Amino acid sequence: MLHPEILWYDTEDSIVVIVDHLDYMEEKIDITSESISITFKETNSEDNYNCELQLFDSINPEGYTVTKDNKISIECEKTDRKSWNKLTKTHNNMVKIDWKNWKEVECSQAIDIKPEELSSRIKNIIDGFEGSDSDCDSDCND
Repeated sequence: MLHPEILWYDTEDSIVVIVDHLDYMEEKIDITSESISITFKETNSEDNYNCELQLFDSINPEGYTVTKDNKISIECEKTDRKSWNKLTKTHNNMVKIDWKNWKEVECSQAIDIKPEELSSRIKNIIDGFEGSDSDCDSDCND
């Protein structure tokens, strides 16, 4: 089985997953609150594609729409309206952000942080980046 390239982007109340493959048939899509599974066969060959996405956060398994034209697009309703910074729990080289559709979420609420809490919050953020998978070269650390 081959893995298709997946594009995704985040909106205020949903995530959108796009199977970036033009030539498909016999597609099957299974959605749970924690995962999206996509399988299909390529039209002009015997190649079969499969993609299992263990989602970063939960979605409403009944709150989704699928659009099929020259690509498969799946829009899934989030259970929480918070912004997702990644689609899956683990890194997947075939999953990429759809920058053409990505929109930054504006924060309209001021955050009140006491000075004594600020250093511990910054440390938590830095620790999160140090523990994450990064595609950054050593040049980024200069």
